[in-house]
This record gives sequence, C-alpha cells and structure tokens, in this order.
Amino acid sequence: MKKTKEELIREVEDLKKQLSEANDKYIRCLADYQNLKRQSDKTISSAKDDGKIELFNELLPVIDSINAGAKFKDDDKVLKDQLYGILHKIGFKEHGAVGEKYDSNIHNAVMVTDSYTVNSGEINQVFKESWTFNDKIASYGSVSVER
Repeated sequence: MKKTKEELIREVEDLKKQLSEANDKYIRCLADYQNLKRQSDKTISSAKDDGKIELFNELLPVIDSINAGAKFKDDDKVLKDQLYGILHKIGFKEHGAVGEKYDSNIHNAVMVTDSYTVNSGEINQVFKESWTFNDKIASYGSVSVER
C-alpha cells in the first residue's frame, strides 16, 4: 500500500515536531547540566575556603604566640615572616597596624586612650590582629583606639 502525498507530508510534519521536541528537551537538559556544574563548582570553592578558615582558626593561637615572640626575638620574627608569607599566599590578610583607621567591621576596640602618637579614630595599639580571607572576616582583632 502506497502512501498518499498528504500522508507523507503529515508524517514529515510529525517527524519535524518530534525532532523539535527532542531538541528542546536536549537544550533544557544541557542548560540544567551547566547550571548544576556552575553550582557544584561554587559549592566546592566555598567548602575549600571554609576549610582554610577552619584551619586558620586552629592555627590562630600559634600565630598569636609567634607574633608576640617576634617583638622580642629575631628568630621568631623570621618564623613570623615565613608563616605570614604562607598565609598571604593562600589569601589571608592581616589588619590592624598602628596608625591604621579603626574599622568596627573587622576590629574590636577594647580601649580608647590618648597616646598622642596617632590621629583621633586611628589604632594606637594592637593586642591581636584582625584577619580576612578573600575579603571575608576570619578573625576579629583587639585594638586600642585614639580618642
């Protein structure tokens, strides 16, 4: 039995419709895959950053001890410089130098004093440095601020 021209045209139209539907499904699946991959990459990156911050917080007492010792011994200063170099390399940055503008977003002011060595509102003594990781607070520091 031969198909008529109209039947062949209808069959071609049906096949075109099926192809179009399959193509739409493929495009949606591809978009879903790309979104999932992008979200997974973001989640993995965030988990890595969180792990670095967690490790940093475990090391913080050691960092504070080395920092305190570096004020008195040159050997500790070399160790501090090496440790800070590693921390900087992986994205950590310390804040809270004397003369730096006090920022309540990253520092805890434990004292307000008159040292007359810096301008009003600037840090005049650092008890503990503040640390950020990729612009995210890792540890709040303790400072004294000029009145």
